[in-house]
Amino acid sequence: MKHLLRPKTIIVVLVLILTFEIAIRLLEGSLIDGTVGSLTSFLVLQEKRWTLQPKVTVVAPTRYGNIAYSVNAHGYRGSDIGMKPDSRKIVFLGDSITFGLGAEHAATFPMLIDRRLNHVNTTGREFEVANLAMFAYAPAHELETLKSVALNLKPEVVILQLYLNDFTPKAAAIAHASLQDTAFVLKEHVIISSAILRRARQAAQMALFVLFHDVRRNHFPATLGDDDPRELSEIFSHLSNDAMPGVEEIEEMNRICTGNGIRFAVMLSPNEVQLYNNQYDGINDRISAFCKDKNIPFHDPLPSMRSAENRTRFFLNGLHFSKAGHDWLASWLLPIVKTYITSDPMLGPQRTVSSSSQPPDTVQDMK
Repeated sequence: MKHLLRPKTIIVVLVLILTFEIAIRLLEGSLIDGTVGSLTSFLVLQEKRWTLQPKVTVVAPTRYGNIAYSVNAHGYRGSDIGMKPDSRKIVFLGDSITFGLGAEHAATFPMLIDRRLNHVNTTGREFEVANLAMFAYAPAHELETLKSVALNLKPEVVILQLYLNDFTPKAAAIAHASLQDTAFVLKEHVIISSAILRRARQAAQMALFVLFHDVRRNHFPATLGDDDPRELSEIFSHLSNDAMPGVEEIEEMNRICTGNGIRFAVMLSPNEVQLYNNQYDGINDRISAFCKDKNIPFHDPLPSMRSAENRTRFFLNGLHFSKAGHDWLASWLLPIVKTYITSDPMLGPQRTVSSSSQPPDTVQDMK
């Protein structure tokens, strides 16, 4: 122990650490276009929601690789929106799932829908899909985004993506984060500030995920993490439909949209364990019943996802979609979106779409 603590040994170790730190930073600077960091370091707090610092590109080292998040002038992901005055606009609201955490922006389902809509469009007016989703958003934040940003775009359609934890009690704003949340942000800032620490953590996350989550997915899928559906099932057992957290905001969004001549619809994103276990189907039934009672169009991809041959490739970590998952969801959702936009002959007539509508036989059919 004394030998290890000799001044010369300490100096050598510090020099090696500094050398590796500089080398990794130089390598990142030459290979990565953007600022390597954490999204939490670029949060901008608004009065009733939060966005990201405009006009930055953050490259986050994750277990899925280096994911680039480019931020537009509104503080949301992607290129600037509303820049084409004559375009026909479709808005997606939601949380980290629609935001595309862990996926490149071009591979997220809103952007795939944008591309595929315009590929078959001969109406003379381009479609513009605006992704106004943000990680950790709940219906209260999505309502504020609708009022503050989405309505100014004058969209034809607004689709709200929901996840199970949107119906659980949670903090109203990140400005009132708990001590635990604050500690997480500080810890994240410390780790991401060091090139060695962030790359060491990335390597460890990759290895652990392959060893544990991927093995469970491939061999014991019904045992995947079910914390969210289990918690929500317990909450729902004590509440009526009208008393569920978040439903007042969903109703308000529907009223605002219909009052402005905008078609509004809800899509529920499942937890991965639900693809292999029907134990929590009552959650989907309750949310579907609420939407039916309030005359809100509701779409649930879960039944179709369960029957898909490549369902084991749809998720990254239990709730966020992989590239294959975004691709599948875009194919499933595109015919539904078409029913809301117009009855143009080239896009097909308006019709009622079942919440379990099957996607086309191949993704190529929709390109």
